[in-house]
Amino acid sequence: DVDISLIGTPNYPGPAALLANASVPRDVELLPSLGKLRRDVPIVYRLKCHQEQDSTQAVGCQLGDPQGTRTIVVAGDSHAAQWIPAIDKIARDRKWKLVTFTKAACPFTLAAVTDEGKPYEACATWRDNVLAEIRKLRPDLM
Repeated sequence: DVDISLIGTPNYPGPAALLANASVPRDVELLPSLGKLRRDVPIVYRLKCHQEQDSTQAVGCQLGDPQGTRTIVVAGDSHAAQWIPAIDKIARDRKWKLVTFTKAACPFTLAAVTDEGKPYEACATWRDNVLAEIRKLRPDLM
């Protein structure tokens, strides 16, 4: 077992353990282990509802409590996707439905988004399609 009380203390190196000259105590285990990092991705990637850059489809994941009386939505890029496991737990605990819409390199904004200096049209189209789906859902919180 790993002593999780060390996390967030000077005795736990965290990501610094991956640096070449980091001081890592011999008796401290990395959390998560380096072997698990490749599989440590938000559930929307495993469920195949995180859209790639060329997609314009508003593909959502249904998480949380499917029978929930309130609906919440998370929409955005991979930065939004990283929060979904925590929000999913909150939604399940509170008996809320959670619907997610995420897309690679596409922040959920009305501002123009570029990709390598050019307009990221697939992002704008995806955002419009997601907004249409959100309007249909009429969520309690977004």
